[in-house]
Amino acid sequence: MEIRPLVVSDLPGVAGLYLETFNAPPWNDGWSESAALERLRRYHDMADSVGVVAIEGAKVVGFALGMAERWVGGEHFHLKEMCTSPDRQRTGIGSLVLEELMRILRDRGVEAIYLETRPQSGAAEFYAKNGFRVLNLQSMTRGIDAV
Repeated sequence: MEIRPLVVSDLPGVAGLYLETFNAPPWNDGWSESAALERLRRYHDMADSVGVVAIEGAKVVGFALGMAERWVGGEHFHLKEMCTSPDRQRTGIGSLVLEELMRILRDRGVEAIYLETRPQSGAAEFYAKNGFRVLNLQSMTRGIDAV
């Protein structure tokens, strides 16, 4: 297995894994291929984007993608998307991807990583196992009303 920085030519494979993961339980999001590819391409194309991909054979089996952001005292990293192939979860791939991402971020002077995920999910358990802690924040959303 190869774990390396994500490049633009990886995006179709990353989008395929994204669909496989987030259109299945427990997420059941309903992504189309074009919408997933556009979302991931937008993140990848941001100036301070950092991504890591795990490839086995010719198949993407894991990735992480987000962007560095200036915070009060330094650089933080917003991990926007991360997943491992559903049939390869709990095999250490996600931890290896996260470890490589953190190595790259340390080299760039990033001080902290933050993310959002559903409480009591397998993802929340994974992040806790890898040293993340729950913040006392509340996620909020609102639709945009027609004028």
